[in-house]
Amino acid sequence: MNTAAFQRLRRIRQLAMAHLVYPSAHHTRFEHSVGTMELAGRLCYRLKELGEIDENGSRLVRLAALLHDIGHGPFSHVSESLLDRHCDRAKLSGIGPTDKIHERITSDIILQDEEIARVLGQADRRAIVELLTGAGSGHRRFEHDVVSGSLDADKMDYLLRDSYFAGVKYGQFDLEKIIDVCRVYRSGNETYIAFDHEGI
Repeated sequence: MNTAAFQRLRRIRQLAMAHLVYPSAHHTRFEHSVGTMELAGRLCYRLKELGEIDENGSRLVRLAALLHDIGHGPFSHVSESLLDRHCDRAKLSGIGPTDKIHERITSDIILQDEEIARVLGQADRRAIVELLTGAGSGHRRFEHDVVSGSLDADKMDYLLRDSYFAGVKYGQFDLEKIIDVCRVYRSGNETYIAFDHEGI
């Protein structure tokens, strides 16, 4: 967290310029990233109770959640259209026409930033990028779903955090219930985050 690449998230507002309409919406990508790591850890703790993940797997998921937004630019999502407009996708290997540039920047920062490399070894950095992108193993893994899925720690944090700071009711849900009913669903070689029917 004490790297320059991560600390710069303190200066990037989560909701870009929404504070002009919602004056209390000054929260940043920094606290969102810390919150996402916390929620990913809580999901992993529950899955550890169920025997689905070990301590190292949980550590990697938490690190991936912490670093998931490290590639965001100024004004957060508002600046993505500029990145898309001025990026030469032909020069970027492994990026498709619909892939988001900030996600590629996130991967590049994690893999290439010297300060992050001093804190995390190469194997950990590669595992974190694989968790964030869903690449690597050739089949879907529930660990990816915790940080980037239909109902991941990222969405859970920003729905609750954004509604709180904007002072609106939209996006509120029972976090404790969702954590309690999360499960792992297996289909062949693939695993998914799922939720018990009572939590739907």
